[in-house]
Amino acid sequence: MKQIAYYYQGNENYIDKLKEYNLVILIDNENYVDELLKYNVLIRMIKNDKTIYDILVSETDDVAKINARKKVVIGDGNKRRIQYIKKFDIEEILKERQINNNIKFSIIIPNYNNGEWIDKTIESVLNQTYTDWEMYIIDDMSTDNSIKVINKYKNDKRITLIENEIKLYNGGSRNVGILKSRKSNPDGYLLFIDSDDWWDNKDFLKDLNEFIVDEDIVTFEYKWYINDQIKPAGHFTYQNIDELFMTIGCLCAIWCKCVKTELMPLFEFNTLMEDRNHHYRLINRINTYSHFDRYQPYIWNKMNKKSVSTLTKQKYDSQLQPIIEWDNCAYRHIAGMLDLLNELDNQKWKDFIQKRINVCKANISNGIYQQY
Repeated sequence: MKQIAYYYQGNENYIDKLKEYNLVILIDNENYVDELLKYNVLIRMIKNDKTIYDILVSETDDVAKINARKKVVIGDGNKRRIQYIKKFDIEEILKERQINNNIKFSIIIPNYNNGEWIDKTIESVLNQTYTDWEMYIIDDMSTDNSIKVINKYKNDKRITLIENEIKLYNGGSRNVGILKSRKSNPDGYLLFIDSDDWWDNKDFLKDLNEFIVDEDIVTFEYKWYINDQIKPAGHFTYQNIDELFMTIGCLCAIWCKCVKTELMPLFEFNTLMEDRNHHYRLINRINTYSHFDRYQPYIWNKMNKKSVSTLTKQKYDSQLQPIIEWDNCAYRHIAGMLDLLNELDNQKWKDFIQKRINVCKANISNGIYQQY
């Protein structure tokens, strides 16, 4: 059974959480013992106890003064956040840790005319050393060889192909997978892969299974496939849920998140920009989050000339179906943000969304269109 220890910094508000969740507090400073005993909570001293913990705490939150990495859950109003700190030299202890997780992952792959790439996408999951997963591939009325490629894998019972009978686009196709997973894997976690991208580490699901404690969401990083080379992307530095909500970078993308199935909202019916508002709604539902930073597992394919995330407005005019218009997408994006204003209680977040609405309106009036 994994143990979770709350961080204590002389604030009795944290003690209420210890009692509420029946958690252990793990400390390395004897000076805190007497003070904590009066709260009648379970305490374990790191130097006297060889119990293996997944979350370790220290008497200081000064990141620069501590030595090995782990996660710390910190009470933060009605939300909880996971902050990254460094902690002692516990490498030998961590090597002996027994992992008891047995997470089932649902992997959702929306596809439209990516027959050239989807083979690699599917193989990157089949090559995983961790095998407790299911896959939903939702094909959005492809006109290329996608179905033929996908059907090569029909003998694997973990893989389900769903062919849309009407055009649903990316967000709608993802919704089909979400609804299926809610029935087949309600207690598991959801992951998304775009059908021209892939994972490049065969141990990714195994490592993710070992990493997750009980977080609502785990984020991870990506690399680019560009100019026939795989190149590292930047590292995320979000320290709390506020920062995660108000990201302006690619962390809004659903393919760099692992989320509890029960918390996953549906996407807006939009052709483009669907990730951004979905990101806000998702973060508004969560209480805990952590960041998997051991390596960058996701490969974002920038070599696919048909990818909507790499095309300019001029390319859309000639390459996408007439129903897809930037103006319509942009205004639907703004409408979604207006709806968000009514859903949010956090004033800081509401102010952030209002500023984004103003920027989007100004961009549209100047003929400027962006993916996010």
